[in-house]
Amino acid sequence: MTRNLSLLALAAGLIIGINLFFACTKVETDDAPPGIKILMPLNNDTLFIYTDTDTILPIFSASLSDNEGLSSYKFRIRHLRDSIKGAPGDTTAYFYKNYQRASIFGMKDTIIKHSFEIDTIISVTDSNSNTRRLPIWQGVYQLDASVVDMHGNITIVDSINVVIVKTKYIKKK
Repeated sequence: MTRNLSLLALAAGLIIGINLFFACTKVETDDAPPGIKILMPLNNDTLFIYTDTDTILPIFSASLSDNEGLSSYKFRIRHLRDSIKGAPGDTTAYFYKNYQRASIFGMKDTIIKHSFEIDTIISVTDSNSNTRRLPIWQGVYQLDASVVDMHGNITIVDSINVVIVKTKYIKKK
């Protein structure tokens, strides 16, 4: 009987030891933030919004990278109210639009390219909750970009300024 108790204690000790060994494995962490570089447009570039197609050119592109893997990215374009004639007087009313078109989950390096689309007529709500439909304004806009990796690290690039000019698309014959 003493022998059976000894074998039982030895077996229990082995099971507990094996469980502790595997439960204490080191969890890998990633503290390195992802990288992002805006390739186009450059700071102070002029972008043309084609009023008949609601498309802004040139095409936006950025290089994204991470040592472990990327998760998502976001681009936002918004106007700088002080630079735009005819903008609402309330500085809290501003136009912005977020973009994410391509899936980058798990990629380590990628270049994304796409055009911006902005409605030529937008709804603007001021601080008194009054909404007006107004044409898109020409002027200086800010472009912000950010990227997140699979571990939740985020990188936000400094905003760049771009000038938006309205025009009609003319097909070359």
